Amino acid sequence: MSNIFKKNPWTALFVALILVIIVKVYVFPEKAEEVDTVVAEADLKQPAVPIRVEPAVIEKNISLPVVQKPQPAEIAEVVEQEEPESEEPENKNFVLCEHVISGNSQFEFMGEIRMTNKGAESIYGWSVNWEYEDGSTIFESSDVALGGNNPYTGEYLSWNAEIAPGKTVKFKFSGIKGEDDSPKNVKVLGEFCM
Repeated sequence: MSNIFKKNPWTALFVALILVIIVKVYVFPEKAEEVDTVVAEADLKQPAVPIRVEPAVIEKNISLPVVQKPQPAEIAEVVEQEEPESEEPENKNFVLCEHVISGNSQFEFMGEIRMTNKGAESIYGWSVNWEYEDGSTIFESSDVALGGNNPYTGEYLSWNAEIAPGKTVKFKFSGIKGEDDSPKNVKVLGEFCM
């Protein structure tokens, strides 16, 4: 047997290691933990073998949602969007636009459009429009550049283009009634109208 150890010294080393482990485990069991530590240290000295992980096979007809972690910039945008906006923007002009009947006869009516600036800044240049649902028509107007034929459009002239805060600008017109009563519930629309 000694000839085997002489020819292959690694065999002798291997047999000695096995005998040490057997003695430690069976003869001195309290020292078994030390043997495990020695074996573990021996394993650490060997180069690590890379582990190959096979990719999972996914059927063609299955689509999985891709969930991406939000970036800090995206989170900040969401927080900014959730902030409540003020109901009324600062320095916005509010104009009360009204259609008023100032007089009437059997077939005709006289009316005016009044625009009262309720805001904090002056308005330069205005335009309003309105329509008579009963078929009434306008044949004469003053203090306005009137256009259209039901619906009508009234625009400023050079001398009444500004509506200062708290002030009212108005223009007058005469028309023919579409029905027996004067036109009622006429809504005036415009960029600055409330």
